[in-house]
Amino acid sequence: MEWAEAAIRKQGTALIVLGRFIPGGRTATTVAAGTLEMPYRRFLPADALAAVLWALYVSMLGYVGGSAFEDNIWLPLLIALGFAALITVAVEAWRRLQRRRGKDVLGEELSEEPASSSGP
Repeated sequence: MEWAEAAIRKQGTALIVLGRFIPGGRTATTVAAGTLEMPYRRFLPADALAAVLWALYVSMLGYVGGSAFEDNIWLPLLIALGFAALITVAVEAWRRLQRRRGKDVLGEELSEEPASSSGP
């Protein structure tokens, strides 16, 4: 919870904008922002920017993709799956590189405390 609070405080705008482009990310980032009491003055402009960028991206993707692949339905599917795999590998490589440097995904130093397992 402390990590999430620090991330929202320092990188909240970027998390809100980037979360819009990740499946489930919009819900997760907006819930986290609300739960961690991100100020509306920061949240609303970030969310508005994210919504506009996402709408432009999806609209252009549909327009360009629809006309470019009008006669071939499988090629865009294969390209999309390839991009998804490439992005997944890149994010995981970044996460592992940051971990080796002793940092989390956002570049903050990892705490030295071992994670405690609480629960039944």
